[in-house]
Amino acid sequence: MQPPLRIERMKIDQDTREALDTVGLPADVAEAWARFTAPLARTVFAAWAGDELLGAAITVSRPLAGYLRVGGLWLAESDDADEVVRLLGRAAEEFAWESGFVVVKREPDLGPAADEGSDADGGQATIPAPEFAGPIPDPAPPVPLARFTWRHGASPSAVPYMRQTTDFTCGPAALSMLLAARGILGALTRETELALWRQATAIGPCDPYGLAVTADGQGLRPQIVINTADTLFLEGLATPQERELKEFIQDGFKRQAGDAGIDVRRHAFEIEELAELIRAGGAAIVLVDELLVHDDQCPHWILVHGMEDGCFIAHDPWTEVSQGESWLDGYDVPLAPEALDRIAWTGNPPVRAMLTFAPPA
Repeated sequence: MQPPLRIERMKIDQDTREALDTVGLPADVAEAWARFTAPLARTVFAAWAGDELLGAAITVSRPLAGYLRVGGLWLAESDDADEVVRLLGRAAEEFAWESGFVVVKREPDLGPAADEGSDADGGQATIPAPEFAGPIPDPAPPVPLARFTWRHGASPSAVPYMRQTTDFTCGPAALSMLLAARGILGALTRETELALWRQATAIGPCDPYGLAVTADGQGLRPQIVINTADTLFLEGLATPQERELKEFIQDGFKRQAGDAGIDVRRHAFEIEELAELIRAGGAAIVLVDELLVHDDQCPHWILVHGMEDGCFIAHDPWTEVSQGESWLDGYDVPLAPEALDRIAWTGNPPVRAMLTFAPPA
């Protein structure tokens, strides 16, 4: 008689490959899963019958984000394969809810057996990969679809997603997603992303004024909320000539914004201000910093487009492939108010900015 199945959970606080070698996984599986690195939080669930390893799953999550992603599943040859999948799926889900996550994203789809142990009362959806799911070219293994299980009541996002195709087009990618959601763009394309960047760029990243002028030119009506009138993104510029050029370009965008009648509110927005907008059906392109999320201090734009289960829901156009992320890590990212409040500052002196968009008529 086979011993009863049991699930053991192991948090990885070290090199991923070294930790996986202690589990007893096949070498090729351990090598594939070693792509998941810090700062992603990594956890392995192992299914045992006595001393026999029958299966395992690895989960990851971004710092400050409210999701758990099942990034890999391995099964030994066994008559209990469906039961192993069910137990692993349930263990990952229970861990997610205990940890305060609001959605479990499974990659790859584990099949119907994984749903049998679910006790979530929220929506479930199979999401196909977006056309632009990674950098170009993309060195990561493809993820053609994913299964989302929400803890409470969420439905599939109505906002199309794209992963920015360059290191510097986060603002245009976020704007493209909003334009598609509002029916102004028929499809998300790289041509549009780069065309918007050429219109909005301040040499490198896009500043709030250039992005707002570009959004206005596409038929949206943005409002700029920013805590400073100073020139942005001067950090790291090596010469006075570079700084002067940045100031010249941003001053031009400020004049264009004024000529277009774009409203500018000069204050550091409170997180409840953003929440009221989102609850009313609006959207915001929010300036954040990557330091706490990807351990890389730089400004970055994300699209906040909804609220579920007490969290803001954002499409983040950046995914860190070198840390093992895929499009799942940028798609419908839940951010608790206190988490978004922490990352929505960037630069020195600190800048807080967003472009807000009223609900569609």
